[in-house]
Amino acid sequence: RVAITAGGAGNCSYETNKLLKDLCKQVCDVVLKLLADGKNATDAAVAGTLILEDSSLTNAGLGSSITDDKKTRTEASICSTLSGFHCAGDLENVKHPVKVVKLMVDATLESSSKYIPPRIMVGQSAVDRYSILDPTICQTNICTRRSIKSFHKAKKYFSDQQSIKKEKSTDCDSALIPLLVFGNISFGLLPFD
Repeated sequence: RVAITAGGAGNCSYETNKLLKDLCKQVCDVVLKLLADGKNATDAAVAGTLILEDSSLTNAGLGSSITDDKKTRTEASICSTLSGFHCAGDLENVKHPVKVVKLMVDATLESSSKYIPPRIMVGQSAVDRYSILDPTICQTNICTRRSIKSFHKAKKYFSDQQSIKKEKSTDCDSALIPLLVFGNISFGLLPFD
């Protein structure tokens, strides 16, 4: 059996990188133990994802990136040979989006042929529908000092790039500024005048 996990993308310090590697090893160990104990792959993967969502080191759940409208939104998906593909997105301040998706998977597996539950849900409707079944799916402040710091750093850089663009005059109708990545926040800019 093999378990693979990723601690996210972006630049981080040597110390944070070591912590991320340790976290990923912990997730793999938990997932492999659950599989060895007879749990199915979906349940094991969800358990591993919950560990990642509980860590402020990752951009999953707690500490997720703050969007340009100063909100934190999360998403998750599960793809299984038994249940197919399910995903939920734009879940504002939901620390464990994988719980929402797991409930969607369970509903599909338990459904009769007369009713096909949703496989893709977006926004508050997903939270409302599934928090009734699992009250631990709640909305809470999932910002961390790290995510707030990254947001302000990226916002400042983006603002500086806009100022530079205004100072430089080009004959082109449009110019592409490459994707800018700061830890777990990225911005792309395609300006048109």
